[in-house]
Amino acid sequence: MIKLSIIIPVYNVSNYLNDCLSSVVNQTFKSIEIIVINDGSTDGSSEICNTFKTKYPSIVLINQKNKGVSSARNEGLTIAKGEWVYFLDADDYLDNDIFESIFSHDNHDIDVIQFGLRSHKNGIIQSFSTNQKEIICSDSIDFLNKLTLKPVSACLHLIKRDVLIKNNITFDEDMTHNEDMLFMYKVFAVSSKFKLLNKVFYNQVIRENSATRITVDYPIIKQRLIFIDRLVSFLSEKKMVIDFKKEVNNLCKYYFVQLSKQEKISKEIIEDYKFFFRKNKFVLSDKYLIIAFYNFNLIIWFLRVKTKFRTTINA
Repeated sequence: MIKLSIIIPVYNVSNYLNDCLSSVVNQTFKSIEIIVINDGSTDGSSEICNTFKTKYPSIVLINQKNKGVSSARNEGLTIAKGEWVYFLDADDYLDNDIFESIFSHDNHDIDVIQFGLRSHKNGIIQSFSTNQKEIICSDSIDFLNKLTLKPVSACLHLIKRDVLIKNNITFDEDMTHNEDMLFMYKVFAVSSKFKLLNKVFYNQVIRENSATRITVDYPIIKQRLIFIDRLVSFLSEKKMVIDFKKEVNNLCKYYFVQLSKQEKISKEIIEDYKFFFRKNKFVLSDKYLIIAFYNFNLIIWFLRVKTKFRTTINA
């Protein structure tokens, strides 16, 4: 059985794709299956994919009309044969020994393995590791309490394929933001044992037009609420919502504080938040119910004043 399936969605990343694919075909660990999904690229990425396919015939190359990264990842999942699966972004690349290092140790009872990343931006490199030492967690709550690399990304995790199959977990194709987080939180919820490595293997190349630089507008804010709402629905189906109550409230707090930093908040956003808080009141703390039923703008104003005060004190 193939040990690992690497799934790489590709869309208009011709300036970065060669480094990405080279880092995969040059892995020192050989029991891997490389699945490349060309998602309707128009910039020369298709030619690069074809060149690699010619040179490395074992690469599984699928060409599809542009349907989005989630569709491409799901397509890769349908044909993956590995014991483990891994999703790699086509504008990033891996250290050549990542999988040899990981699979040189016993992982038979592990469901999820996390590792760190290096961020490359304008010639500046920063490393972000999970912890000072390797940690094994025997349940998802313990894992989330020790999780330091946030927001959560699929690219920093190896996942047992059986976990996805048994729980019918795929990427939500109608989501344009936070689909990574929703997918991974579902995986975390149903997994039994986790390994957090203290090693950095992933190289993230931050582009000028990457998602990390997108101004937060209404569609993105809306997607944040959809993410948490669907997560709560999934947890409810699995009868795990109470176990994850703290994490759900932490996510709500994080996004609400981010919302308070926006210069202008539309009535549409306010109504969406109020509806969300009312709908999910069974899992949210009382403070969110106050937000849902009282003066939303007054609470936002209070948060802004509080943040400004803390900034002044810490200056």
